[in-house]
Amino acid sequence: VVRDLQDGKVVLIDVSGLGATEEVLVASFLTRTVLDEWSSAYLEEPEVHERLPVVAIALEEAQRVLSRNRDRESNVFPRVAREGRKFKVGLCAVTQQPKLLDDELLSQFNTFFVLGLADEKDRNILRSSSKQDISALGPEIQTLMPGECLVANLEAPFAVPAKVHLYEDVVRACDPPPTRMEAAPANVSALVD
Repeated sequence: VVRDLQDGKVVLIDVSGLGATEEVLVASFLTRTVLDEWSSAYLEEPEVHERLPVVAIALEEAQRVLSRNRDRESNVFPRVAREGRKFKVGLCAVTQQPKLLDDELLSQFNTFFVLGLADEKDRNILRSSSKQDISALGPEIQTLMPGECLVANLEAPFAVPAKVHLYEDVVRACDPPPTRMEAAPANVSALVD
């Protein structure tokens, strides 16, 4: 996995078949390994670090590992949120319940892709954490349709609406269509056995 990331490849790890504890263990192990490799290169071999690509670690159901109740000492994800960008390691948290994320960690995110949120508490936590003022956008956030979002980040003077197309529709429109590669190296399979 680390070698593929160093080579600039996209690596997806499907942990959907694992239990909650195993999912967190695999994600934590891989994240800690990547952060250690990139931070070591930054500190000990700057010329090697310069050539490393930026890595984005995406966490589905991020509230499982970024909640207020998680132990900060043993949890690698808060460290990535706070320090990762200087090592070229970023964190992408995907959640339908931002109110369950640690407020301090949420404040470390520079970009929000805000999808439809019916819960007022979820909208309030995003309003207080966003780098842009989205306080007047409550009704818009509440009524966003599937595939629609608002993008708020440091570079834009205001939240920008965006439309995300369904992946399957984009793939069908490709000529020729891309082929799926099922390749899990033995060392990755060993993590879940």
